[in-house]
Amino acid sequence: MLNSFTGKIPNAEASLPRLQVLQLWSNQLSGEIPNYLGTQSDLTILDLSMNNLSGKIPDELCHSGHLVTLGLFSNSLQGQIPRSLNTCKSLEAIHLRKNRSGNDEGIVELDMFSNLPNLRFLDLSYNGVSVSSSINSSYTWPNLQYLSLASCSLNEFPRFLKGSKHLMSLDLSDNKIHGQNPKWILNKGLDTLSYLNLSHNFLTHIERLPWENENT
Repeated sequence: MLNSFTGKIPNAEASLPRLQVLQLWSNQLSGEIPNYLGTQSDLTILDLSMNNLSGKIPDELCHSGHLVTLGLFSNSLQGQIPRSLNTCKSLEAIHLRKNRSGNDEGIVELDMFSNLPNLRFLDLSYNGVSVSSSINSSYTWPNLQYLSLASCSLNEFPRFLKGSKHLMSLDLSDNKIHGQNPKWILNKGLDTLSYLNLSHNFLTHIERLPWENENT
């Protein structure tokens, strides 16, 4: 990480049988993400952010079974966000900001992440796709702390956030949300929320948020 590596990620499957952490962010790597990275059974952190990687996000990335952090932001990835991520229940952080990842219709369904009980961090901002917030209304991510859905063509506040108890940062800026902020979102600032960005929407009225610290 923070080097000047160029070229493709080498195929080193045979020589890395115990790979646990691979961080190559902030380089100039190009080409596609090798499928073999998903076969590394001990891999817990994969961070290839801030490179020039292209192609699709491989379905195999979640096959390790122990992946905790997936960092792919600021690349040029295209195609579908693999629904197989929903089977990787160890995932705690998914960083996909500033790619062009989406399915053929340009819509990402949030329910594809609904089976991740440990998820704390989800960033899908600025991918040029529409995010559908339709999800089982009774479902909440119990550990969700950071959610960024900026520029995702949202037209309403995601209702599943109503039950989020530990939310610290919420970015819904640059969307198509109309009307007033729902009253339930006012309660988000009482205990945990330290960052809220609702700018560049079509809100007609925002009530005073009841921050616990009046100086925040």
